[in-house]
Amino acid sequence: MPVGAPHLGAPKAVRSVICGDKMGLDTFLSDREALAFGRSLGSGPWLFPANLPPEVPSTFYFHPQGILEVRVTSPVRVKRILKDRRAISKTKKFKLSLVYNDNVATTDYHVSENGSVLFDETFCFATGPDGVGSAKGSSDLFQIFLLEPGVSASKHEKDNRSCCRKLLCLPFQILCLFPILFFCMVKHVTILSAEAVSRAVGGSTILAVSKPINVSGTLERPTIKVRIKLYYGDDRDDMDGGGFCRKKPSPEEISVTMKYTPPARLKPNRRKSKIAFKDNNTSDPELADDRVECADLLEREGLDDILNMVENVYDNDPVGPRSRSSTEAPPVKRIKAIYGKNLSTEVGAIYRRRPAAIERNTENRYELDTDAKLSKRDKSQGLKLKGGVLYETDKRKQADGCFCSGDGTVPYYSLSHVKNWRGVCDVEINEIEKADHRQILADSRFHQVVIDYVSSTTISG
Repeated sequence: MPVGAPHLGAPKAVRSVICGDKMGLDTFLSDREALAFGRSLGSGPWLFPANLPPEVPSTFYFHPQGILEVRVTSPVRVKRILKDRRAISKTKKFKLSLVYNDNVATTDYHVSENGSVLFDETFCFATGPDGVGSAKGSSDLFQIFLLEPGVSASKHEKDNRSCCRKLLCLPFQILCLFPILFFCMVKHVTILSAEAVSRAVGGSTILAVSKPINVSGTLERPTIKVRIKLYYGDDRDDMDGGGFCRKKPSPEEISVTMKYTPPARLKPNRRKSKIAFKDNNTSDPELADDRVECADLLEREGLDDILNMVENVYDNDPVGPRSRSSTEAPPVKRIKAIYGKNLSTEVGAIYRRRPAAIERNTENRYELDTDAKLSKRDKSQGLKLKGGVLYETDKRKQADGCFCSGDGTVPYYSLSHVKNWRGVCDVEINEIEKADHRQILADSRFHQVVIDYVSSTTISG
């Protein structure tokens, strides 16, 4: 008795490893936790669709974009930047933030050692389809920020004024002693409170910053190395020439490597395992410039371990969990299949490169293209697009001629695959209107179907 069985898989399972799926647990899971959870499930690849029926739209679509990769290859000498900072205001935790065309990628905090901190992450920024500078509204300005915890008002510098200047200010300080003390106490308490709150919520302030750099003319070669100066926060006004009575900036130089990769087009499937594979795109909606094979997208996402699991574990299993045992009729006389229908159900998605990302296991390179639109023709064929996810509706014509959709999680073509087993065994199907995949076991209509089936006197041995 299969109940809501995904015989041909569910596209939602693949999306959960590409950009994460909270499965209704939005209150408890962050985006990064949802992604880590989806990628840690060993049973997830079993639900990946294998071969798609010809009348089903392709599962994955891709918006081609170029990639600008940036790496800081030298340590940042923070000891030199903080040389005038009072000991109580010094910190050992720093993070780096890179901004390209108003898109921001920020590392986690790193702890400095021997007065230096090394950021070994690779920062990735999406460019337009025709290269650097082709994105709509792009200015091609690139900037680096060195951040420290807390608020800037709590960072105190050493008093480097000369003795003469201190003596000149002394009479005024004596005259205003009590008002100054009161003001300083209030200010100190306020700053300490703000500092505590800022640190508690992960707030940070700018310690050093580079000049904005225009990269549109610098990436004629695939990879370049440049030296970039970081100016201490108080010297930012001096980056363009200095000001009246200001100290001269003493910038810290760092080495940066930039690599540009042009937009990658659809590659043929080189792997023996097929995931959401389709021979043609005759029934595909007009979604993006490219229809992309799942294996290709997973490779671009860096999920080779998951692809290897599909090939070496699931597809090498003699039982055939993704093929024979899920698509062919089981060796039994009678099957009672129960599933829900006519809920909007995910059948695909369109992806784009994240505007800014950091290469690590808990951060995805691709995201749903929330700006994608569906044509009138596709809408008339029972499809809808919401937040980059393609859904089938109850107005979608299925292979058997009926107009219906899946159970909110598993598409109708996967649920109803059991109909193809008629003639091999006795197949009886109950389709429950609007029964949700996750709630069907608690549905009283499902309970009644089971009670009627097991108590029926017409069942023969």
